[in-house]
Amino acid sequence: MFEYDIWDAKALGLKPTISSGHYSLNFSRIKSSWLKEASKKWIRYKASTGEKTGTLVSKIRTINCFSKFISDYHPSLKPKEIDRKIVEQYLLYGISPNLEASTKAHYINFLKQFFEECIRYDWANITRQQLIYSSDCPKRKKSLPKFIPDHVIKQLEDNLQYLPAPIICMIKMLRETGVRASELKETKFNCIRQDSEGSWWIDIYQEKMSKDISLCISYELAKIITKQQNYIKDNLGKKFNYLFCQTELHSWFDQYGTSQQKFHKPRELNHFKPIKQKIKYTTLRGYLRQLASEKNITDIDGSIFPLEKIHRFRHTHGTELINAGVPQHIVQKRLGHASPEMTSVYAHIHDKTMRKEMEEFWDGRVVNNQGQVIVSENPDLDTTGMQWIKRNMKAQSLPDGFCSLPVTQGCPVQGSPCLSCSHLRTTIEFLDVHKKRLEETEKLIENARANGWNRQIENNVPIAENLRRIIRGLEQQEVVYGDESFLE
Repeated sequence: MFEYDIWDAKALGLKPTISSGHYSLNFSRIKSSWLKEASKKWIRYKASTGEKTGTLVSKIRTINCFSKFISDYHPSLKPKEIDRKIVEQYLLYGISPNLEASTKAHYINFLKQFFEECIRYDWANITRQQLIYSSDCPKRKKSLPKFIPDHVIKQLEDNLQYLPAPIICMIKMLRETGVRASELKETKFNCIRQDSEGSWWIDIYQEKMSKDISLCISYELAKIITKQQNYIKDNLGKKFNYLFCQTELHSWFDQYGTSQQKFHKPRELNHFKPIKQKIKYTTLRGYLRQLASEKNITDIDGSIFPLEKIHRFRHTHGTELINAGVPQHIVQKRLGHASPEMTSVYAHIHDKTMRKEMEEFWDGRVVNNQGQVIVSENPDLDTTGMQWIKRNMKAQSLPDGFCSLPVTQGCPVQGSPCLSCSHLRTTIEFLDVHKKRLEETEKLIENARANGWNRQIENNVPIAENLRRIIRGLEQQEVVYGDESFLE
């Protein structure tokens, strides 16, 4: 294929690109003959080292960009004439200023790699002086995961009924597993299994990690997937090997998923007529965008929420796992992250979310087991920020407050209920917990009196009294200075 400008990646033993599913490697936009020949040698070599089709397409795109710059500014440029001055001009004028910093960095790093390997393997007569430095790359912003807010999730779930069953199944899988869109569309027909305890698992191939992984799923999702398997079997027979298929006349949805253009004759939202093709992620994007538009699924500011940005489902799942207290290394494995740093951004979101919630209830009051507010001698330590740090250090936290003793000291009154202990500290955050426990304790006392269980009455009456004091203290602010107390 070397003499041709369009290569079939399958002939190189490559899989299709993740995003589009295409196999083409297209060199036709490279105008300079020496640059085209060198880039073909480069791509052929990189394919032999195991680089994925999508990466190779990105590298050709890099050469296309440099080729256009040469055509516009130096149409007769020879490889030996490329110097630092030419490169600086390219960095200034050749790369679009509208590109994201990460994309610009890819363009620059790929071109740097191309020059270096051209020199190493003698593909072009390029100078051996260093042309591109690491400092040429723009600094990347540390972006946080863009999760879908709860109020948008609720709107989505309230309107799922308007979508066809295969699309609903895809959305349910995105919500519960956090798989990438590329992994979702490649899911095999026989993808779910049960362990000896009856729990369900789904098998996913994580292309970025180049490995299969099994993810634990709920019984509810397993039921939905089983229905989707029956849907495929009934409509396409047993020989279709994928869980999700394409719909006929899907081009409208594909365009609607990638373009802001409004079409004159929108398709029916619940339209889906299966054909024997793998579904494309642009089809799913089209359905999500149309659903948000037609059903007015909006963000808090009233704007239509971009549900078609499918990767947000993955960010949402990662954030939910961290918020639920799932260990970070487990989240890393489930999401298929190559490094802990990739997963740590979800932990940052957790801290930010939880701290914001704490700020909403934190008013500086700390109450002991008698319902008396403890006045701090060091108010600078009782700010929301300082208390947040303390909570995250896992000091002796309790279901209804925390212990004032250092975590290293341990409990001096083992076996004694915390509500009877003077070291108990609690805040308005736990007010509802105390009210619920008081209600349960009063029912227990009432039942004990009806049955004549005096020991239970003796044990629980003091607890009920302390709970009433705590609730009164949180609501009325009884303050204690040393041994004196009075009502504010």
